[in-house]
Amino acid sequence: MNFDNLNFEELDNLAVQYLVFDTKELAYILKGHLYVERILEALIRKKISKFDNLAKHQLSFNFKVDLAVCLDVLPEKLMGPIKALNKIRNKYAHDSSYQVNIGELNALKFEWEPIQYKAFNEASNKGVEDAVMIATLFLCWKCIHLITSYENKSYGAN
Repeated sequence: MNFDNLNFEELDNLAVQYLVFDTKELAYILKGHLYVERILEALIRKKISKFDNLAKHQLSFNFKVDLAVCLDVLPEKLMGPIKALNKIRNKYAHDSSYQVNIGELNALKFEWEPIQYKAFNEASNKGVEDAVMIATLFLCWKCIHLITSYENKSYGAN
């Protein structure tokens, strides 16, 4: 949407729509993305003690994912779901009419247990908002386990 040609009332209506009445799926995507990014940074710091010196250069999310894989703190097989989350976030950021669909959320799945598939299917039946919440939460949980695995020295290259 081009904001250049909108008057005050049209901009005001859009602000209310986006901030008050819009669905929560964007918030789940953004918060999940931020959470995963913080986990990636924590994992990288475990290998690079002066990571903050590098991070001040506005590193992209994809660069952090690739760096974490190169440092062997992120399994390569988890890279796809994490980058899929970033792709969805980018679509929201660059297309004001974008609406994620259930099919895209399948890319966030990573080694789910049967109970997680069941929860996702039930959430999907309720609507995309619930499905986004569940899929993003499960991906965040996988990332949390990376930190505990690394701390327990049980993590290894796969």
